[in-house]
Amino acid sequence: MGRAATEPSKLNSIAHGRLVSTLRTGSSTTRVFREDRKLATELMQIGVGPFTVLHRKGPHGMDLRYAVPTAQLAAIEPQLKSFDQSVRFLEQRLGRFPVWSYMRSHTSGSATRSRLSAGPISG
Repeated sequence: MGRAATEPSKLNSIAHGRLVSTLRTGSSTTRVFREDRKLATELMQIGVGPFTVLHRKGPHGMDLRYAVPTAQLAAIEPQLKSFDQSVRFLEQRLGRFPVWSYMRSHTSGSATRSRLSAGPISG
């Protein structure tokens, strides 16, 4: 499933999945994102704004992506280190991320997907 966002080049766009292309034309930029796993369309998100995108590694080498308002980067970036602790806390209680088994027991037997909105991304 793919999605694209075109915005003024002074802004940035973010979305589920991985960034597969960026095209700058004049004063605008189009970014295309692709999510290979199934995702309900009502859960898809695209954000456009003055973001700085940071890439980090979490527990077990998990890829993390943070979109931080650029004006607040200095204040927010130190707090991102606590996300690793949050994932480890949840894994102690729910199992290793992504948590498939506990989600299945709370649905009608159908497999569902869980994402931590703070940033685990698909590869």
